[in-house]
Amino acid sequence: SSFNNTNFKKLNLSTKRNKIIIFPHCYFDNPHRYRSMIFSDFYLQVKFFLNLSKKNNQFEWYYKPHPNELRGKLDVHKNILKDYPNVIYLDKDISHKSIIDLKPACVVTNHGTVSHEYAYFNIPVINTGDNPHINYNFCLHLKSKNEIIKKLNNLKNFSKKINFDKKKIYEYMYLHYEYFPNL
Repeated sequence: SSFNNTNFKKLNLSTKRNKIIIFPHCYFDNPHRYRSMIFSDFYLQVKFFLNLSKKNNQFEWYYKPHPNELRGKLDVHKNILKDYPNVIYLDKDISHKSIIDLKPACVVTNHGTVSHEYAYFNIPVINTGDNPHINYNFCLHLKSKNEIIKKLNNLKNFSKKINFDKKKIYEYMYLHYEYFPNL
């Protein structure tokens, strides 16, 4: 598990600014797996947040590719970040425990498992599209670019409204990983 540090790299960062972690999806994967999303593909989603990072310096921005990224495709992520020296690239083998220890202000995904994984640790998650967690309120399900900007500018207030109910997270995990696959 990447929630322990046994087989994964650790982070050694000591800054006091609030942190946002971008968890991009594989750019060669199926972006329209679910009903809808704000962006037409994952590249545009990431570019939107990277452009925000240049305008919004109240946060320290991080970017961590998926640990199972397709072979040879990590260079795509690194090339995208060349125009964004303010964004810190995290190796795909950095553990989630290390990231959780950073106490990020929020994390960003479209429909990733980080939604329930980070919500479990009371870390706000922004989803930019339809996702398996859509019927739960332990993360944010935003509908527009304007709503993303509004939430990030008032993240502290919106974070207080998220219901990090562990029972609901467990319910989601049971239904998603056990109940429906075994019908």
